[in-house]
Amino acid sequence: MIYPEGATKKQKELIQFKPGAFKALTSVQPFTLKYDNLWGIEPQSFNGRLHTTFYVSTCMPPLGVIRHKQYPVFRPNQYFWDTHWEPVKDKESQAETYMRVIRDIMLKEDKFVDSQLSQDDQFGYSRACIGREFDPTKEA
Repeated sequence: MIYPEGATKKQKELIQFKPGAFKALTSVQPFTLKYDNLWGIEPQSFNGRLHTTFYVSTCMPPLGVIRHKQYPVFRPNQYFWDTHWEPVKDKESQAETYMRVIRDIMLKEDKFVDSQLSQDDQFGYSRACIGREFDPTKEA
């Protein structure tokens, strides 16, 4: 099991995926986890990192609910490559196209907002999770 993204920003924004999970161009089965708890506290509130103890203690029943959405297994085929990669093959690799299309499906189906943040922007990601704006072009 590989987590190409690893987190969301306050469960509303889907941050950028890491390409490693898509480089082999094999089947993937996307899924999402969403959580709600009685106090409205989110695990990202703690320095942008998911602390398992906090997560379990505030999001498990009866204090909260974890919702899991499992998508069908996706296997790229020739139609996929002709439709999604052929028009952009001079701009992105097959793995990048695969990653983009799966992410676009998740954005649409789970009604996430598209975020340009990635977990590689650790300090910016942490600041964004606690409600501070982050502009990677202005901060090192």
